[in-house]
Amino acid sequence: MLPHCKNCVVENKNKMKSSDSSVSGSGFPAETLNFAERYVNDLKKYVWSRVVWYMYEKVGHHILEGIIEAIEALKAEWTIDTNMPELRMKICAMIKVGEVMHLKHLKALNVDVMPKMIRPSVLQNLPTFCELRKLDLGSSSGGKKGQMLNMCVLEGLEKMQHLVKFSLKYNCRNDILEPLSKGCTNTLRVLDVEHSNQVTDESIPT
Repeated sequence: MLPHCKNCVVENKNKMKSSDSSVSGSGFPAETLNFAERYVNDLKKYVWSRVVWYMYEKVGHHILEGIIEAIEALKAEWTIDTNMPELRMKICAMIKVGEVMHLKHLKALNVDVMPKMIRPSVLQNLPTFCELRKLDLGSSSGGKKGQMLNMCVLEGLEKMQHLVKFSLKYNCRNDILEPLSKGCTNTLRVLDVEHSNQVTDESIPT
C-alpha cells in the first residue's frame, strides 16, 4: 500500500473514534466529511496515474465490484446489537470510495448494473464523465424536474459531445433528450427510450 495511504487509514480511524459522539442520524461531522473527500481524491489520483488508458473500463468495473462485495460483507455482519450509526458511516464511506471510478476518460458507463445505493452518487457526478461514448441509465428517473439530481443529469448530458449510444427506459423525458439533440447530433447512433411515455414529438428538433 502507498505510504501516504497507510497514514490516511490510521488518521481516518482516529478521526472516526474522536467523532463518534457527534455522529447522529442527521449526518456526519464536517471534519469527517472533509477528510473523506481528501482521502478519495488522493486515492483517485494514485490509482488512475498507474492505469493505461485501454484498461480504464476494466479497472472501473473491478472498483465497482470491490465496493459491492465490501458492502454486502458488512451487511452480512449485521445483528440486533449492531451500532447503526457506525454501520451507516462505514457504508457511506464505502460508497464514497466508489467515487474513485469517476473518471472523465471513461468511454462506457452502465448505471443499470450498479446497486441502487450507489446510483445517486454516480448521477450526481455525471458531469465528470464528459468523454463517454455509451451511457446506459437503465430505468432511472434521473430525478424530477427542478431537483438537484435532475440538474446534475442535465448538466452531465450537456457536457457529453461524443455519445454514440444513450439508453434510458421508461422514465426518459423531453428535457433529458434536449441536450442530446444539441450536443450529439453528429455522433448519436443508438437511442433507447423504450416505454418512455413522457417523450413526445416535441423532443425532435425541426
